[in-house]
Amino acid sequence: MHTLSTARCLVLLTIIIGCFGSHVCAGEISKIPSEGTVFVGEEGIDISACGIADGTQIAWWAPGSSRSREPTLTETVPSAHSYYIMPTTFTDATGRWYTYPDRNPAFTVTQPSLTLQVWDTVSDFDATNKWFPKGHTAAFRIISNLAPMSARGSGAPVTIKIQTPSGAELTAVNGFSLIDIPMTQQIYFSSGVWNTGSYESGTYMLWAEIQANSLADNNPQAVSEKITITLQGTNPLSR
Repeated sequence: MHTLSTARCLVLLTIIIGCFGSHVCAGEISKIPSEGTVFVGEEGIDISACGIADGTQIAWWAPGSSRSREPTLTETVPSAHSYYIMPTTFTDATGRWYTYPDRNPAFTVTQPSLTLQVWDTVSDFDATNKWFPKGHTAAFRIISNLAPMSARGSGAPVTIKIQTPSGAELTAVNGFSLIDIPMTQQIYFSSGVWNTGSYESGTYMLWAEIQANSLADNNPQAVSEKITITLQGTNPLSR
C-alpha cells in the first residue's frame, strides 16, 4: 500500500512539474471563463462555464442590431467541452456572442494579432529588418492582443522562432527559452537575453506564433510577419 501511494505521488508531482515547466497546462488554456475572450481559430476549447451545454445554441447580433430582434447568426454547439471557433464562421462575426434563446452574454470573439521586434540593447535601437552588430546583445519585443488568455490562469504561450543562416531552428538563445513565453500584457519586452557574439554571421529569420488550442494551425493571424536581422561585424551599408 505504501509503495502504491508513493508511486501515485510521484506521478502527480511529475504532472505538476510538467505544467510549470511549459508555463501552461493544456487543460487550463482550453477552459474559457464566463464572458471570457476566445480567439478565431481556437480548437477544442471548453465553453461550458459560459452557460452553454451540449446541443444548445449561441447567437450573434451584427453591430448596431438590437438584441430584441432575431439574431444575425446562430450556431449550434455540438460539444460545449470541445468547441471550435471556426474561422469560416467567426471571422466576420467577432464581438460578443450570447446564449440562445435566453440571450445571456457567453463569450467575446477576437481575431488574434502578433508582432515581433528585435532590439539592440547595446546601441539602444530597433534592429528589426536591419543590420545587427555581431557581439551586441538582443532583446525581444512582442506586441499582441492575447493577454485576455491570462483570465484562464496563465499568460498566452507565445513562441519565438529563429531560423539561422544555415537553416537550423533555435529553441533557445544563451539558455533563454524561446518556447511558450507567457504574454500577460499587450507588450512583452525581454531583457537582453541573446548575446550574439558566438552565433554565426548572416541573415536570421524570426517570427512569433501561438499554438495554444491549435491557433497557429487554424489562423494565419496567430503567426506574426516574418522579420530578419543581418548579423555581422561591419555595417553592410558602409561599404
